[in-house]
Amino acid sequence: MKKILLFLIAVFTFASCQKKYTYVEKVREASVFGCSSEKDKDETVIVAASDSAAYLEAFQNFCISKKVYQDMLVRGMKDVSVPLSFKLYNEQGIDISDIMFATRADKEKEISDIIFGMENVVGSSDKSENGLGDL
Repeated sequence: MKKILLFLIAVFTFASCQKKYTYVEKVREASVFGCSSEKDKDETVIVAASDSAAYLEAFQNFCISKKVYQDMLVRGMKDVSVPLSFKLYNEQGIDISDIMFATRADKEKEISDIIFGMENVVGSSDKSENGLGDL
C-alpha cells in the first residue's frame, strides 16, 4: 500500500511539473495573384518540463518545417509556404523564443544535423514513383 501511495505521489508530482507552451510559426505564402504575404500558422501546444526543453522542441519543429520546404523545392513543387521564424510563448503569454541556456548552441546544432542530414522526406513529383502509375 505504501509503495502505491509513493508511486501516485511521484506521478502527480511529475505531471504537475509539466507546463504548456504555444508554438507559432511565421511563414511566407504566395497568393493566387502572384504576390506573397507573411502570416502566422496555426498555434501548436508544446508540453514540457522547462522553458529550455520547450524551446528545443519548438526549434526541432521549425527545422522540420524548413527541411520539408527545402525537399519540396528539390522535387519541383512551387508555391509552398516558406518558414521564416517562430515564436514560443509560455503560459503567461510571454515570448521566450530568445531564451538563453548553457547548451543551446550545441543542442541546436545537434538537432539541425539530424534533421537536415535526412534523405528527402517529400515524395517524388513523378507519378510512377508515387505509385499512381500512368493515369
